[in-house]
Amino acid sequence: MRRYVTALLCLLAIFFLAPEVSAEETQARDISGETQYSSVSFGVTGFLKDQKTDYYVYSYGGADITLENPEGMASIYLRMDTEYGIYTITDNTTGKVYEAGQNNFIHDFVDLVAAFGTMPTSVTLNFNNGTIALSELYVFSQGQLPDFVQCWGAPLEGCADILLMPTHGDDDQLYFAGVIPYYAKELGCAVQVVYMTGHRNMSMRRSHEMLDGLWAVGVRHYPVFGPFGDYNSTSKEAAYQTYRNKNISRDDILAFVVENVRRFRPKVAVGHDIYGEYGHGMHMIYSELLCEASECSMDPAVFPE
Repeated sequence: MRRYVTALLCLLAIFFLAPEVSAEETQARDISGETQYSSVSFGVTGFLKDQKTDYYVYSYGGADITLENPEGMASIYLRMDTEYGIYTITDNTTGKVYEAGQNNFIHDFVDLVAAFGTMPTSVTLNFNNGTIALSELYVFSQGQLPDFVQCWGAPLEGCADILLMPTHGDDDQLYFAGVIPYYAKELGCAVQVVYMTGHRNMSMRRSHEMLDGLWAVGVRHYPVFGPFGDYNSTSKEAAYQTYRNKNISRDDILAFVVENVRRFRPKVAVGHDIYGEYGHGMHMIYSELLCEASECSMDPAVFPE
């Protein structure tokens, strides 16, 4: 009998003494399906909550979309086709306006509670700066966000522990072994990724894959997408010639590398194998120019601009 009484007292102690679970410790719910989306500009808004990132809604001029949920909305998460810039969010109850998009992220998270001091029940997003393409617009309740929601920090200006310089969107996962998951996720180092290409001459799907991949292995600071197109090549000289044919010189690419070494001031810079792993000319270019930039970036006379 004494054992049963002791067990009961232990259970009661656990029940009464257990710490109260805060809203941040509970799981936030995706309430997109419970939220009303309305927009004249975008027309069909169902694509914004179908969880299919290959389907977009477009507006080629000023556009707006209103979200309404009587229980309140704690945050929203947008996935855009291309960088857009500043857009505004208006709390339709108070009239308060918040400027979002300052960081120009294509995966953009907005904490509505932080923006307005409470969970608004109706907000309107205004896109007045030209063409906007959205694939998904999630709405969440309060709590700990699902793992797929990417709350990116700004690039690591002047303070990167590791600067990782992959040429393409899959190279960081394929050819740099466990550098990112070990140093970023396990050790918590400040890892900045600078891609040579943003694949903008191919498909924006690759840019989404790049962000999804980095987030999955622990990177939390937004990468740099390079301005150079992606072209297959089987030698370094062939790769340089491809760029020359497009009026892009070796110095143009070197300037980009030097600029980012100076911008992030890393303790360690990591590049491709000098032979391009399997002989890819663009990998060889990026590796060669990183080696060169590690020296000339210290000379203020080199690319002073």
